[in-house]
Amino acid sequence: MRIQPKPSKRELSDRLENAAATAHLLEAVATALADPHAVLDLVLRAHDADEATALVMARFHVDAQQAEAMLNTQFRRASVADRKRIEAVLREARAALVSTT
Repeated sequence: MRIQPKPSKRELSDRLENAAATAHLLEAVATALADPHAVLDLVLRAHDADEATALVMARFHVDAQQAEAMLNTQFRRASVADRKRIEAVLREARAALVSTT
């Protein structure tokens, strides 16, 4: 059995940054999948893509990056299995954040 070397501060920082970025976007995707009709209604109301982004940001209180992630979510991702998979990845990212802080 080989002992793993202790990760450097830089490696821990990178892991923390990646976990935070993943959680940030997946929280928005999970929100969109929880109410896909609300997201679609905003898109249908919008004059263009920029307005759709602004409407999603205002309605769901997310930033531009999260709004884009929500708008880029594919409807096939709304299946129960995919929602559970996304939630599992989000839990892992959150756990990684907790374990590295």
